[in-house]
Amino acid sequence: MPKVLWCPSHPRCLRDGWAFPKAVRQVIVSECEDMSILHLFGGKADFGIRMDLDPSTRPHVIGDAWLPPFKRDSFDCVVLDPPYVGEFRAMSTDRLRCLFGAAAWIARRRVIWFHTVWVESPARCTREKSWLVRVGRHCQTRCLQFWKVPTADRKLPPPAQFKSGPGMKYNRWLRQPQGLPFGPRDEQTDGGQGPVQAKLEEKDT
Repeated sequence: MPKVLWCPSHPRCLRDGWAFPKAVRQVIVSECEDMSILHLFGGKADFGIRMDLDPSTRPHVIGDAWLPPFKRDSFDCVVLDPPYVGEFRAMSTDRLRCLFGAAAWIARRRVIWFHTVWVESPARCTREKSWLVRVGRHCQTRCLQFWKVPTADRKLPPPAQFKSGPGMKYNRWLRQPQGLPFGPRDEQTDGGQGPVQAKLEEKDT
């Protein structure tokens, strides 16, 4: 059964819709101590590597969560915190499978889901822990779920092409004969990191 995580109410002027509630941030950071973390919807998260499609959030990587530019097992933990409006407000089974498939491909250990939609067994992941989160006054309840990723031989590979949803715009690139370099890590050519992760670590040193 999920636990309940209670976040206190704050004056509207202090709220930031792009950031995690303090209590949620504390849970994620403490549960993922000493792990490398990637946010596929980076927003204004203040820990880990942030990827976001919106350059105004000043992410480490500008990219789309439907087709993130990382190889398999690039990070210990991948966080999925998609918007609660627009195309992400109602999450179909196919869309959840695509998002979790991409996240689980990149994650070595865990995928974290934070949203208003409760999910069940996505992309062969196994639920570890979960919380129902009260984030403030007159707000929808959030779901914070920790998922153990499948072993490498059971992971869903990046799609050869998208059959529905926002990811379909990338099909013209996916159909190219050379494909895209999002396969397994190559220990000999990039230290097992993939091209983007290697550049991020070079930048930090």
